[in-house]
Amino acid sequence: MVNVLTKGKEVYGRMKTEVSEQILSQALNLLGYASEGNYHRLAGVFDHLATTEQQKLMAAWVVRWMSPGSPGGHFLKRALREVHPNVRKNYLSKLLVKFFFRDSHAMAGWKAEHGFMPPVALLISPTMKCNYHCVGCYAEEYTRSEDLSPEVVDRVITEAKEMGVGLITFVGGEPFVYRPLMDIIRKHRDLPFHIYTNGSYIDEDMADELLKLGNVAPQISLEGWREETDARRGHGAFDRVMRAMDLMRERGLIFSFSTCVTKNNVDKVTSDEWIDMLIEKGCRYGWYFIYMPVGGDHDISLMPTPEQRNRLRLATSRIRNTKAILLADFWGDSPLTGGCIAGGRLYAHINHKGDLEPCVFCHFTCPGANVKEVSLAQALSAPLFAHWRQMQPFSANALRPCPIIDHPKVLRAALKAWGAVPSHLEAENVVDLLAKDLDRYSAELSKIYDPVWDEEYPWGPEWMTIMDYPKEKVLRRRAAYQEKRVREKQETRCPAHV
Repeated sequence: MVNVLTKGKEVYGRMKTEVSEQILSQALNLLGYASEGNYHRLAGVFDHLATTEQQKLMAAWVVRWMSPGSPGGHFLKRALREVHPNVRKNYLSKLLVKFFFRDSHAMAGWKAEHGFMPPVALLISPTMKCNYHCVGCYAEEYTRSEDLSPEVVDRVITEAKEMGVGLITFVGGEPFVYRPLMDIIRKHRDLPFHIYTNGSYIDEDMADELLKLGNVAPQISLEGWREETDARRGHGAFDRVMRAMDLMRERGLIFSFSTCVTKNNVDKVTSDEWIDMLIEKGCRYGWYFIYMPVGGDHDISLMPTPEQRNRLRLATSRIRNTKAILLADFWGDSPLTGGCIAGGRLYAHINHKGDLEPCVFCHFTCPGANVKEVSLAQALSAPLFAHWRQMQPFSANALRPCPIIDHPKVLRAALKAWGAVPSHLEAENVVDLLAKDLDRYSAELSKIYDPVWDEEYPWGPEWMTIMDYPKEKVLRRRAAYQEKRVREKQETRCPAHV
């Protein structure tokens, strides 16, 4: 009986999703050509789609951000008039409905049957082959002689859709090297896709193919201007990216930039000059990832300092409030996601060998978590991932979400207890060779971010309680955090009383 009810909820959820996509697609097409008055109609669509408290708050922020006369309003007006109708229909409407406004009843049915909420997104590295050899790239550590078979990738995506995953992201390696890539995307046109790419494979023919499909948004890697990008990615890399962006902008495609932020480029890639150039090139949004010292070719000196990481957080917020572009700082925006999103809570990563990993930067897996051997649902239920989700949030301070660099002591103990095994030979560096360096880093970050959390995020604790965590767990984390802050303040005052 339970299975019948669950299947009924899933069928109803799919029907509701399809109708919602059609309504939103029509609203977006109206906005592409009509007056500002239609923004109110779009706000009404968002209000209809939002069913959970979390979704309603998110919808309210979007509506405020895109109001006429605001940077977001300018962004939306310009983007919708420049984005091709096929992309609005097959990418934008699907992304908003499937990723941001998932049907809560269908998700509750899945959780009742499987014991956990399905992730929102799934990252897949079908290959680690690449035509570039970038400095400090984690993909360099994996073997390049193996690729996932297209049959496995197709099955995993089908299973992901059935459980309610709203976005498939291809990473690598260079995904466009993987020959079956476009055939797989063509088969699953009911899903939006992201492809993280160096841009070198996007010529006129590929841009035409992406427009024909309409459900793909390339995420183009850039490290800064020509000097910074070519230094890491090789001579001519920057110019190839500029050419790819021109081709996609001319066709009305949606695409973004993706930047690895280091100690050396943090100010350049957050400057007005840099952002204005990317807006003119047609980028609708962008991602900031801080350099992670993973693998054998690590260089911990490239990590942004804690102070620079805070500057990145502030710069991202400033740009969002003043420029017609959406930016995401993967670490600095973690209060919006309630901390760490890895381990299958909101996303997980499948490498080219089929191993499910908690995160694209956390190169560990466990027995029973290879999608060549088990289903995606079974892999997500394996001990490493079940325990990872049980541990989240790792702190009541959501500005310090990451177990790798913000809570390394916790990660070291947890990986050992959970029976985790490395996905490649150099993966252990992050828990042994770099232990002392990461402990120092996390301690210095805590000194900066704990006061920031207390003073600048009064809404943070309340927001944590409406995320997908059990409320008792959030309260325990908050109590532990508050006790820690009291001790620190007492220790700071002690010398003055001596």
